[in-house]
Amino acid sequence: MRFGRCSSARFNADRILLMLSFLFSATPLVHAQNGTPNVSQTVVADSDSNGLSSPGAVAVGTDENVFIADTGNNRVLEEPWNSSTKAYGAQTVLVGNLLSPSSVAVSTSGNVFVADTGNNRIIEIPWNHTSGTYGTPTEVGSGFDSPHGVAVAAGGDVYIADTGNNRVVEVPWDRAKQTYGAQTTVGTNLLRPAAVAVDSGGKIYIANLGNGSVVEVPAGCNAAKSCTSQTTVASQENNGLANPTGVAVGQSGNLYIADTGNNRVILLPWNTSTNAYGALKEIGSQLIGPEGVVLNSMGNVYIADTGNSRVIKIAQSNGPSRNRGGFRMRP
Repeated sequence: MRFGRCSSARFNADRILLMLSFLFSATPLVHAQNGTPNVSQTVVADSDSNGLSSPGAVAVGTDENVFIADTGNNRVLEEPWNSSTKAYGAQTVLVGNLLSPSSVAVSTSGNVFVADTGNNRIIEIPWNHTSGTYGTPTEVGSGFDSPHGVAVAAGGDVYIADTGNNRVVEVPWDRAKQTYGAQTTVGTNLLRPAAVAVDSGGKIYIANLGNGSVVEVPAGCNAAKSCTSQTTVASQENNGLANPTGVAVGQSGNLYIADTGNNRVILLPWNTSTNAYGALKEIGSQLIGPEGVVLNSMGNVYIADTGNSRVIKIAQSNGPSRNRGGFRMRP
């Protein structure tokens, strides 16, 4: 695979400028509206205990194992969950020798997907249920420029935030042939899309970093079907977003956004009676430039708290979620 040297240099320069703005900006943070921050949180991994360096994304498997895109160390880690001791075991390096990996996601079958941003590629690491080991990584899709987000739907379709090309790519999984089909695109008028998530019904959510918004694309809507419909569900104007770089969605429709420039993760609760989002609430505390957010099957929220070089877990009572993997972007 050819290294994306120019893209990587641009990626690192933008990241440094943005992180400095988090640390030294005189602009006050945007506070919760009709809700207070949830400060009941635990640390899953950090720099002291796990050697993390600016982790940019997190994903959780069906077995509750946690996967971390340890961006600053050019690797992806697995933190195995021990259901007997109710604690994480010794971490392992799932894959190394990457270049600024920015996103990680896990399928229902246990396959792990990584946005290897600096190398302009998406890799899939297959899980072998018979041997209980991971297989050889392979590439998914092609023609990417600094891809920063990856998500996988329940049916196996893969979605990529192809940031440098200002698009989101869909790579469909053909169950009959057990292979990927021809890729197409999702969404329109995107500017540096940062992250992508898919809900249980197939709707696509895109963190459109360059426009400071999050948009929703209807299920089954893509360029191959000449469908360009999309709706803005959160924005700088309406929700005060600043550099949204991560997005996740729960089974009930609640939307979680890593509002990186405001040093916060916000929750937009979905009201099934009004079919609209309610007032935003902040979750987590003392975050610095969080870039990734994901939910597990019980609705617990995991945040890649990038500026603090840690991953935290926040217990929620929202009910089950079908969000697949961790989706974010490092500017």
